[in-house]
Amino acid sequence: MGTASHLTQLLMAVAVYGSMGLIAAVAMIGATRRHTRN
Repeated sequence: MGTASHLTQLLMAVAVYGSMGLIAAVAMIGATRRHTRN
């Protein structure tokens, strides 16, 4: 039971950080595209 809860906690942390990283990457790509557009 302890291992399962730890695994779910780890998976949730990975999902949260993964989505945050994806959003940050998309925002940075959008910002650079906007700046480099002539």
